Amino acid sequence: MDNYPPGAANDKLAPYNQPLDDQVEVLVRETLERECVLEIPVHKYQLRHYDEDLPEYYKEQETTLPELLKRCKVVLESIREEGRIHVNGISIAYLIAGLSHWQPAGLELTEK
Repeated sequence: MDNYPPGAANDKLAPYNQPLDDQVEVLVRETLERECVLEIPVHKYQLRHYDEDLPEYYKEQETTLPELLKRCKVVLESIREEGRIHVNGISIAYLIAGLSHWQPAGLELTEK
């Protein structure tokens, strides 16, 4: 005995009799972290008014990951324009494609 409604066990149009897909798409989020020490003016630090200026301090003192990836892409495109398609067995086109679609997720302040 089965749990199908009468006559449904062999109904090819019934959703439970449809073949399953071989693959399913899922969304994946990858996160990178980096710690660095920033210099903040003493008066801002003492008053704890540096949170809103944190992105500015960071951009002044460090190279952001999106900027670093952009620069790497420029270098790789220059290498590709010279006619090279591989470096140490790694495809330049593959690397350039991999540098796309990265978005900054924000800055988080951790007290020392």
